[in-house]
Amino acid sequence: MKTVLQRVKSASVTVDGQLISTIGKGLLIFAGVAKDDTPKEVESMANKILKVKLWDDDKGGKWKCNVQEIEGEILCVSQFTLLATTKKGNKPDFHNSAGPIPAKELYDKFFATIQAQYKPERVKDGVFQAMMDVSLINDGPIAQFQSIALTFIMASGRSRVFFDVAIGKGKPERVTFELYDDIVPKTAENFRALCTGEKGTGKAGTPLHYKGSGFHRVIKSFMIQGGDFTAGNGTGGESIYGEKFEDENFQLKHEKPFLLSMANAGPGTNGSQFFVTTVPTPHLDGKHVVFGEVLQGKSVVRAVENTKVGANDKPNHDCIIVDCGELKGEEAANAHKRPADKLGDEYEDFPEDQNKGDGDWKGAEIVEIATTLKEMGTKAFKAGDLDLGLSKYQKGLRYLHEYPEPLESDAPDTGSKLEALKINLHLNSALLQLKLQQWEDAARSASHALAVKSIKDADKAKALYRRALAKGGLKNEDDAIKDLQEAQKLAPNDSAISNELAATKKKQNDRAKKEKAAYSKFFS
Repeated sequence: MKTVLQRVKSASVTVDGQLISTIGKGLLIFAGVAKDDTPKEVESMANKILKVKLWDDDKGGKWKCNVQEIEGEILCVSQFTLLATTKKGNKPDFHNSAGPIPAKELYDKFFATIQAQYKPERVKDGVFQAMMDVSLINDGPIAQFQSIALTFIMASGRSRVFFDVAIGKGKPERVTFELYDDIVPKTAENFRALCTGEKGTGKAGTPLHYKGSGFHRVIKSFMIQGGDFTAGNGTGGESIYGEKFEDENFQLKHEKPFLLSMANAGPGTNGSQFFVTTVPTPHLDGKHVVFGEVLQGKSVVRAVENTKVGANDKPNHDCIIVDCGELKGEEAANAHKRPADKLGDEYEDFPEDQNKGDGDWKGAEIVEIATTLKEMGTKAFKAGDLDLGLSKYQKGLRYLHEYPEPLESDAPDTGSKLEALKINLHLNSALLQLKLQQWEDAARSASHALAVKSIKDADKAKALYRRALAKGGLKNEDDAIKDLQEAQKLAPNDSAISNELAATKKKQNDRAKKEKAAYSKFFS
């Protein structure tokens, strides 16, 4: 983390002409979060700032008092441009700054730490990633923690845009993007304007607008491609600058999933087509221009990625951008937040897409998430929404899969909690899959429950019973009877098991009689 401290007699922050915060005598802090920063480092920086002695004491002693000792006020301003460098070329390189989501989380922690360690009412904030006008009356020298190559007092906010994507006949779901206007302004502006449709009709006679176009090419574990609003098959498209425009620069690398990059047919052939990566794709570095990233809606990208495809990698179900545009104000500020569904679920569908500020899961976090998802699934089940309930159970299992074994740093009971959740979620999944007549999936879920080493007899009997029902649905009475007999040994007083065993044996006998009758007719 890099910070610049300025003693002030007064300071204020204004956004779009509206006064956001103001302070009297105290400290103005510009803070930038680096991509390698950790919560511990951010907390340490906050504590250090509160202790640094920048004022003289009443007796004329130099550098004797910190901001707390003079009872000063503090104004914090997020400033990603502090991470800029001009070691190469003539343009600032912001590659060392953290991405918007981890940057906001760590900046919020920095601000919260200062508030907690001082007096909350004396600590003010700006607006994260907004275009802020900062005014101040200087009160002496500036203090700088860690060297910086370049400082801009005014940080321009990056554009944020959205797609509402519908798969097949499904309900449209939102994906939000942040564009790297500061690094590739021409490429970012092309995408932004094509989202709004503000440029009217292109030379091809088609509106310069992504609205109504679709994703025409999908390759799992690689990328999803769209933006051909003229032909719809990857042969068309048009930029706001004409049919094609040059590669702006290759400063950014394809180092992670959910990056926006320009599709092309070779050097200098950028138009309107783009792709979103779903894995790191370093082989594309130096060939395609990265110009943005997905902020929210990663589950939607994954859903498109997992759509079955036919010839030329074209999705079998249309994946259409039914609406798109630019986000402003509060919508832009909250573009990184995943909206909760009707059950209050704010977690990404896939744990690898869930943002982690410190990069590592903890056992307690996984237990909490899986427990919450289990409860949500049961709530949906009781409300009669079997598909939603099953999706929550399966989602809980995906998070458990991220943490197969507890670590030494975890609480002693973490392992038993993880295994209990696995058993319950597999059993609950099997139950709903049976009700949905997903026989093979139900048998698989029950088998997964049986594979957990710590499963108790009562749950084992339940898993065997549900697997038997699934096998019965698959017309496999022989294996169903074996499971029911094992279940009966574990739960001899369970009438449901006994009744199902009798019914399955009858089905087996009836089937044998029919087959025997058919054979006798054949040979008569």
